[in-house]
Amino acid sequence: MRSIVPVSPTECGPQPDVPAQTESLQWLGRGSVSVIATYFGRWPVWLPAFLLSCARNSTIRWLILTDCGDVPDKPSNVTLVPFSLDALNRLASQKLGIRVHKSLYSQCDLRPAYGLIFEDHLHGVEFWGHCDLDVVWGDIRTFFNAEVLAANDVVSSRHGNTAGHLSLWRNSRDVNQFFRSVPSWKEQLGEAEHFRFDEDVITRYLARQSGLRVHWPRTKLVDYLDLEAQPYGWRWCEGRLFDKDGAEVFYMHFMTWKRYLKRIDFGLRDAPREFWVTRRGIWSRPPAFERILELVGYDWLFSNAIRLKRLLERGVWAVLGPDATRFWERRKRRQW
Repeated sequence: MRSIVPVSPTECGPQPDVPAQTESLQWLGRGSVSVIATYFGRWPVWLPAFLLSCARNSTIRWLILTDCGDVPDKPSNVTLVPFSLDALNRLASQKLGIRVHKSLYSQCDLRPAYGLIFEDHLHGVEFWGHCDLDVVWGDIRTFFNAEVLAANDVVSSRHGNTAGHLSLWRNSRDVNQFFRSVPSWKEQLGEAEHFRFDEDVITRYLARQSGLRVHWPRTKLVDYLDLEAQPYGWRWCEGRLFDKDGAEVFYMHFMTWKRYLKRIDFGLRDAPREFWVTRRGIWSRPPAFERILELVGYDWLFSNAIRLKRLLERGVWAVLGPDATRFWERRKRRQW
């Protein structure tokens, strides 16, 4: 296994040609993309790494609606809009014509309706998307290139399923209204319960010959299963993301690492050319204890302990029955 100790700059691999600034900032018109995220509470510790990876995707406009406050030195292609969860519920109620009262967690259900809810922010944009903040982006345009966008109406980053952490939708009336194809959309977008409308529900209706052209990529993003199996070696270098073997990947979604990822050794102003992501932190200069934990196989043992815990939990809930399972899921969502 390659060590997480910093390597020489030449190991970043060949750098792609960077277009002129006037050509790369495609805010409007053909190929333009605006990705929307809602985030309430307080900024996560890894925010500098997220925003730095947004900055390197300079042909994409990032729109974050939040009550977390302003961020000094944020990238020019990132716009922060002061917003609250109550404001989101009021705006969604107004735009959708129903009473919406989503929670911090279940508001993800609204994502397929963003084209309508946030239409005032999307004038002239060809594609809008939605994303999470518990990610580090690689070079998105390498995977969602002009040919992919031109040939499709919906583009997901995950094969066979729309991904809440990154999916793109053509900014047209038919696509923006597609969520209404789900017979129960009013209940699922209005009620406080989380229905996974943005992933499981909308995917079923897209698969039923929706008339929309959908791209389910074969290129696999790095999700939590990959991270549990290979906790070391994930490296971001000048806008591109690599695994421990030097293979370029799309982006990483460290969903299951959020409770452990407590440290970052740089800020936005530092703008390191490369950094490493581990379960405990994001490092421009990985500390000695990370290499020690790698050598002793701590994260491999930890991941297997978590896997055993999940298996035991499934056995317990299978005995207790579906009512107890639903109660526990609701409790976890409230905690989130």
